[in-house]
Parts: sequence; C-alpha cells; structure tokens
Amino acid sequence: MDAHQVKKKGHRTLVHYMSDQKKNLIPTTKKTKFLAQMMDTYLHVCFYM
Repeated sequence: MDAHQVKKKGHRTLVHYMSDQKKNLIPTTKKTKFLAQMMDTYLHVCFYM
C-alpha cells in the first residue's frame, strides 16, 4: 500500500468518523477525545510528510 492509498483510506475513515459523530451525537468522552487526537496526529503525519 503506497502513501496515496493510505491517505485516501485515512480520509474515508475520517469522513465516516465525522458522519458517525453527527448521526449519533456522541458525547465527548475520553474515548472520543482520544480518537479525535489520534485522527489529528494521523492527518498531520499523512499530509505533512
């Protein structure tokens, strides 16, 4: 899997994650905070490498 595919997959995951958040209006628990942080880090790594 090359970097481009990883980026695409990550983006799709993020989009799903965001729509899930909106759909369920998940309260910001420690877990979702952690997930959001992980996503931020992941995007940072992907797009600024």
